[in-house]
Amino acid sequence: MWFLQRQDGHSSLFTLGLQRRQQSPPSQRSIKLSILGALTALLLLYGIPPIPLSPVLLHYFIHDSDLNSITRNLLGNWYPDLGRLIQDWIDAGPDGNIESFANLYLDFLTYISR
Repeated sequence: MWFLQRQDGHSSLFTLGLQRRQQSPPSQRSIKLSILGALTALLLLYGIPPIPLSPVLLHYFIHDSDLNSITRNLLGNWYPDLGRLIQDWIDAGPDGNIESFANLYLDFLTYISR
């Protein structure tokens, strides 16, 4: 498995940290990921969207993996629900009530236990 299904039908890369039962050696996976990266770059050069990869993930990679390059507007355009959720978290501040985010903690635990 190379992709994890995410919001709105887009996908992200399935990382080794999440893939505990990886069968092929890491060097084989690195070669295959390099090929995937080259194919994705070719698609972008020809103006073809590399579906199912998330546009925000591609933006992150193109901007040298700089998390700060993902602006509110960019995130809000592609993932409005996630954008609002993050803004609500920021608005709560360090002393705010975060009880309404309890389900996210459960989602996170489910995600890392795969």
